[in-house]
Amino acid sequence: MRKTSESLSILLVKEREKLEKLLEKRKSVEAMIKVTKDNIARYEQMANAQRFDNLADALDAQGISVEDIFVAIRNGDFLSLQEKMEAERASGDESTHGAQSENNT
Repeated sequence: MRKTSESLSILLVKEREKLEKLLEKRKSVEAMIKVTKDNIARYEQMANAQRFDNLADALDAQGISVEDIFVAIRNGDFLSLQEKMEAERASGDESTHGAQSENNT
C-alpha cells in the first residue's frame, strides 16, 4: 500500500507540473489573442477612416461637404442639398466657359 501512496504522490506532482505549464501557455495565448484583437480594431479604424476620406473627396468633387450631408439628414432637407450641388456645378461651368472665352479673345 505504501508503494501506491508513493505512486499517487508522483502522479500528483506530475499533474501539478503539467497544469502549471498549461496555465503558462494559456497566459501566452491570451496575450497573443489580445494583441490580435487590438490589431483588428486598429485596422478596422484605419479602413473606416479611409472610406470616410474617400467619401469626403467624392463629395468635395461635387461641391459639397460631409457636414452638408449631415445637415441635410438632420433637417430632412435633401432638396436644398441638391440645389447646392447644382449651383456648384453651374458656377463651375460658368468659370470654365468664362476662362475659355477670355482665351479666345
